[in-house]
Amino acid sequence: MKPKVPFALCIVAILILITLCLYKSNSFYFSIKQIGGNPKGVKVLRTGTNMNNNEFRIIAMETKNKNIVLAMAEKNKFGFWKILYTSPDVKLIENNIIKQPIEIGWCTPLLKTNGVYVKPKIQIHLLYYGKNAIKPIKFSENQIPSNMKVEIEQTGSEYAIYITSEETVNIDMRKILIESKFIED
Repeated sequence: MKPKVPFALCIVAILILITLCLYKSNSFYFSIKQIGGNPKGVKVLRTGTNMNNNEFRIIAMETKNKNIVLAMAEKNKFGFWKILYTSPDVKLIENNIIKQPIEIGWCTPLLKTNGVYVKPKIQIHLLYYGKNAIKPIKFSENQIPSNMKVEIEQTGSEYAIYITSEETVNIDMRKILIESKFIED
């Protein structure tokens, strides 16, 4: 004779499963809310996969006190999103006004083997974001080092400047933008 599973136990199992599915489908929203961000004003600036084959997103969002922060969010192998870090740190800004552009950086490995072992290199990624542009941003040759690849996306006063390099990046983007009169201070 087969043992009978109590009806109440089946209901509880179904409710737990439904809750997990709902949480998973909304985990991006919950991860933003958990660190004090406003999920309604999130703008995805970059997407990709990291060296663990996990999807990531670089996002711009507003905090409770209306500051803009950039964040790196990662989806784990189970499909749940988590904010790995923010720039600047959400816990430290409180009522301070953050000057724009805001910067966030990350690294990815570059593996160019051609069948032969080579020492792995890294690619450095920097993203600058702001909403204080006063004219179209276009750099001259001497403003950005030649070893850096630059992409600029701009709509009105909102801009994102994405830089990649295989070498150390030492650049004061805010200073360049202010001196060139691209942004308001």
